[in-house]
Formats: sequence, structure tokens, C-alpha cells
Amino acid sequence: MRQGFLSYWRPAALLVAALAFASGPAGAQSPPRITASAARQIQAIQSIKTSRTVAQGKIESRLLMAVLKQNRDTRLSALPTFRYVTPDADGKIEVDIDARTTADVKPVVDKVQALGGEVRTFHIRYRAVRARVPLGAVEDLAAFDGVLKVHLARKPFTSAINVSQGDVAHRAVDARHFFGVTGAGVKICVLSTGVDSLAALQASGDLPPGVDVLPGQAGSGDEGSAMLEIVHDLAPGAQLGFATANPDVATFAANIIALKDAGCNIIADDVLYLVESPFQDLDIADAVNQVTAAGVLYFSSAGNEGNVGDGTAGHWEGNFVDSGIGVAKFAGTAHNFAGTTGTQIY
Repeated sequence: MRQGFLSYWRPAALLVAALAFASGPAGAQSPPRITASAARQIQAIQSIKTSRTVAQGKIESRLLMAVLKQNRDTRLSALPTFRYVTPDADGKIEVDIDARTTADVKPVVDKVQALGGEVRTFHIRYRAVRARVPLGAVEDLAAFDGVLKVHLARKPFTSAINVSQGDVAHRAVDARHFFGVTGAGVKICVLSTGVDSLAALQASGDLPPGVDVLPGQAGSGDEGSAMLEIVHDLAPGAQLGFATANPDVATFAANIIALKDAGCNIIADDVLYLVESPFQDLDIADAVNQVTAAGVLYFSSAGNEGNVGDGTAGHWEGNFVDSGIGVAKFAGTAHNFAGTTGTQIY
């Protein structure tokens, strides 16, 4: 497991987040009840989930909701506050497509193009295609035999860097002097957004010449440049390398392995995707496992997500607690977030 956080909210979770379980005054003994509005929303969601076609079952829920909205599905009238994703001005929406097998990747690419879509990237190893497709063609795409799943494009997040005092805080200068080391003989590589200012920083002396940027993987933006500056400050004698972690999970994973193949002894990233499951190793964690098994040291930024103990966490954490409140015929019971029988709005 590379990151320990929830991956993303599905519409069922979004629905639970919208439920207002009305209860009586403090101390009242009557059990909380679901409001009529919440019940209508649950019924609409259940109707959509239980009537999906085979093709619709391959479409991520929020993306399917956008398709149904474009098709003017009458069941959506019960969801007046649902936050629908919308296509770009040209009617296209960016998606990640999982192919069934590696042999299906090229046919899926051809199908995207036949439907008027634009292929951004594809990776045969990871059975992954990133593309922009007309929203109205999403169901046709999902119906294609070689397609396993169609998701909304999964975007990366970074731990923003402004000014680093890492060299001082870690007393790296003392370590360099005491041990007589500078990082010479070690290749340290970075994965981030991009290195747009690389040439300017090399000209100013903030970065050394000869930074090894993987061909075609310079990315865009400058967070990678900032990370390289920090690494150069701490280990001025080390050789440096870079590859982007954008625009998708498969590119990130592929570039982790490519940096190892390019001779990187240490790899660091400051990028996360919300689909990195805490419960199983997916593409990115698998790539990290491969390079560390080969002897590479890998470091991932923990970010500034806070912690549960101080009440500053960027996510909810805890075990399921049965509230005893049924939310729908097939949905079981709601989780008790508050620890009381009061309002459960999360």
C-alpha cells in the first residue's frame, strides 16, 4: 500500500452524505427517521442501479449520471441538488478506459477514434487508455467488447512546494561536512508535474547541467523544478533525473519503472491519485514494489493532510458502526458517524 486514504466517493456515498436523519429534541427516545426527500433520492438511485444495462454497468457511476442527464432521464428529477459532471464546450469529456486485456488496448484506441474521440495516452502494459470522447458516445464505447471499465479521468494532486528550508532543518550541511559526502555517485530522480523552468534554473546555477529528463516526459508546470532544486541543495554532487507523473495513473506507474531502468538509485514523488486504494496494491504501488525489489529507494511525500488525533485530518477514519437505520431495501444500514442517534450528515 502506497497511500493510506480513501480513494473516492461513489454516488451511493454522496447520497449518504446528503441524508438528513431527522430526530426529536435532545434526549428524545424516538428513533430518527429518513426525510421524504432523502427517501425519494434513495429510490431514484436504487432504480438507476438496478436497471443498468451491461454497457452502463461498465461506466463509473458519476459518469453514468452525466450520460443519463444528457439523455434527459426522468428519474433524475428526484435529485435536484446532485452535482453532475459536465462535458467541455465541444461536448467531449476526459475519461480513463480500462481494457480487458493487453491485446484489447489497440482495438479500444481504434474504437475511441471511430466514435470521434481523441486519444491522449495509452499503455499496453497497464491496459489503460486516456481519451476525450463525446459524452453521447460513452455508452457506445462501454458496449465495446474490449472495454472493461470507463471512468472519469482520474487527476493527480501534488503537495505544493514554495520555499524549502529542508537543507537547514535536516542539518544536511552538517552531515555533508561530517561524513565527507555530497551525493556523488548517486542518481536521484523526481516524479512531479513538470520542469518548465529547467533551462532558466540551470543558467542561474540553481540546477546543474545534465539533468536527465526522460524523452517526452518533461510534463508541464514547475513543481518538478522546485523538487529538483531541493534535492540539489541537499545532495549537490548527485546526478539528477526527472519524469512527469501526469496525466494519468498508468503514465505515473510506467515512469517509475522507466526511471529505475534509467539508473536512478533514489526516486521521490509528490503526487497522489485518489484512486490509490488503501486496501490493495494497484498500478502505482505495484511499480513502486518492483523498483524497490530491485534495490531502488523510493520516497513519496506524505503531504499536509493532518492527522486524526489532532482533529486536523483531511479524511474521515474509523471502523463501521451500525446506526440501526435502514436507508433502502437493498442498501443495508447507515454508518453512525457521530456516535449518537442524532443527525447523521457527513
